[in-house]
Amino acid sequence: MGSLGRHGDGWTFHSCGDWSGKIETIKRIPDLRMVDAAFSAATDPSPNNPARFAETLANTRIVLNARIGADADLVDIVKKLWNRGLKLIVVSYGQSPDAQARIYDRVPELCAGKRGQK
Repeated sequence: MGSLGRHGDGWTFHSCGDWSGKIETIKRIPDLRMVDAAFSAATDPSPNNPARFAETLANTRIVLNARIGADADLVDIVKKLWNRGLKLIVVSYGQSPDAQARIYDRVPELCAGKRGQK
C-alpha cells in the first residue's frame, strides 16, 4: 500500500485506492508534510472519502493534494473536501484548457463560500 518519499523538510505519502480508513494512522508519520489521494472515479476506481480527509487533516501541517477527474462531481467533491484549516491543492484532469481555466477560477469561490464553516 502506498509510497513514501522525502522532500525538503518532510515526507509525502501517496497511495492509490481508498485508504480513507487509514488516514488517522498515516497522519502520525513523523514529519509528514503532504498526502496525495484520488477523490473521483475518473482518477481512481476506488476513490477516497473526501469528508474523512477534510476532518482528519484540518488544522495540521499536512497538505492534501486532491486528484479529481473531469467529471460533474468535481464541484461537489471540492465542497466536501474544503474545511477551514485544511491546506488543499486541487488537481483536475481531462479538461480542455477553457474548462480547466473555469475550474481554476471556481475552486477559490467554492472555498470562500464556506469560509468560517467547519
